[in-house]
Order: sequence, then C-alpha cells, then structure tokens
Amino acid sequence: MPALVLSYSSPITADTFDELCRLLARSGAPIDMEERDPVGPQASMEWFIPTAVFLYIGKSYFDGILKEMGKDHYGLMKQGLKTLYARLIGDKAPAVTVLSTAGKITASRQYSLLFSILAEAKDGLKFKLLIQESATETEYEAIVNAFIDFLDAFHKQRLSPELISELGKIRIVGRTIFLTYSAELCRIVPLDPLPK
Repeated sequence: MPALVLSYSSPITADTFDELCRLLARSGAPIDMEERDPVGPQASMEWFIPTAVFLYIGKSYFDGILKEMGKDHYGLMKQGLKTLYARLIGDKAPAVTVLSTAGKITASRQYSLLFSILAEAKDGLKFKLLIQESATETEYEAIVNAFIDFLDAFHKQRLSPELISELGKIRIVGRTIFLTYSAELCRIVPLDPLPK
C-alpha cells in the first residue's frame, strides 16, 4: 500500500487538496489520490462510517519516507493538513446530512463525518482520528500537531506509560482504534466505541 493516500468523494473535488499536495511534493513524498463514488445511505455507528475525505498514512511513511527525509517532512505534513481546515472543518465546509430513526442520534454531532485521518498501526490494526466538528482553526491545528506527534511516538515506541495503559483498556472493534484530541490534557486520547 502507498505511504500516503488521500481518498475523497462528492461533493469534495480534487482541487481542495492542491496546497497539501504542493507542500508534500516539495519534500518528495508521493501521495496517491483516490476519488470514490458516493456510496449513498449507510447503516452503521457514526464512527465506523467512512468520512467523505480521509487521509491514510501507511506504516511505510514512517519506515521509509521519514527515515530518508527526516523531521522536516513532519513540518510539511502538519502545514499541509492545516490548509484543509477552511474547506473541511470550518464554517465553509459542506454539510453532511444524517438521517435516523427517533432517538438513535444526538441533535449535535461531536465528530466530523466529512474528514478524518487514518493511520496504520501494527498487526493489521489502524488508528482513526475523529476530529471535533466544532473545532476552531487554532483547535484544529492543535489536533493535527498532536496526532502527528502521537504517530511519531508510536512508531518509535516512545508513547507515555499513561497512554499505553489507556490504549490497553479500550475495546478494538473492526480492527480500528479510535482516537481524538483532549484539549484538557493537550494530547491524543483513545475512545472506546462501545462504552459500558
């Protein structure tokens, strides 16, 4: 699998990612673009529904690209992801419509159904970063920075004992470990998709 894949579907168009692609190209990192056909209605828990846009970061990004290009590439990745805020998270982002039977969803959604970031973990698992739908630009930058730093620490086996303990306590469903950003802790935290 390629190191970086940007997957998107209507109403998002390829030009949304011009700046991100330009920044990553400066570093020499290839990024594959994948336009998906709209899938229509889906029945699932919200966190499991593929967002209209997601960036997939493969293990080879950490094993290959970063070893060759060094930490400068992290800066370009963070900078590139920040360019997506206005079009995918901010006030100008397209709305995602959710239909449900009474009592199945909350009136206000906590996490974006438009954009998420996936990253390969180990043993066939993946991380899915759920991004707060109401995040301000400053909050979004903190989320992106914390997630990239989390992935760096994970692949270098330098996660804090506290975070390792937290990850060990959550249930893994669909081979996916859900993560989000805690403004209170100023770091990434795991989420249990099926809390008790």
